[in-house]
Amino acid sequence: MYRAEWTKALAEIKAKRGPLTKKEADQCRREIHADVGAPESSKEFNNKDVDAVLAVFFAWSLADDLLVQLQLQNQPEIRARYLAEDMLDRIEAVLDSSQRQQEADKIRRGPPREGYILYLLRRLNPKSDIPVIDSAMAGDWQQVIRALVYRHDQVVRAAIPSEGRGKQPAKRVAKSRQEDARRRVPDDPVPVPSGETPW
Repeated sequence: MYRAEWTKALAEIKAKRGPLTKKEADQCRREIHADVGAPESSKEFNNKDVDAVLAVFFAWSLADDLLVQLQLQNQPEIRARYLAEDMLDRIEAVLDSSQRQQEADKIRRGPPREGYILYLLRRLNPKSDIPVIDSAMAGDWQQVIRALVYRHDQVVRAAIPSEGRGKQPAKRVAKSRQEDARRRVPDDPVPVPSGETPW
């Protein structure tokens, strides 16, 4: 995306400033990085750097499209929402495979999920005013993502059968099994003839 958007921005820069050599174009790109406080190499970018540089690229290539500019300002929240949706998809899949459809129905895409996410946002951020999901800030989403990661781990652990244990019997049944086992064990060890080895 970075390279594609830079190509579009460069075309507009050339249209306004005139032809540029490859070296001049590269210098112009590095100056844009420096202007927004991003590292010189795009390989070292974090999400914030990408958003800042893309905003400048879009200012050149999509100067008339204000909506694209505004969407870039909301990228941290958009990414957080995407991550929350992804975590809920994973939780739903594990619940479905564990025959826990009733729990999975509460987080299915659509109105149930919207209500669940809004409930989490409000519950985990009581000091924030969150009338709708789109009004949540990046910090509000961090709490939700932490809770969903914890819930995902919890659901996965419950879905994995315990090794060697399986479902635990009731105490009364377990006690009777212990008594049966005691009855089967002889009181005295069976004597082994001296000419034979026990193994």
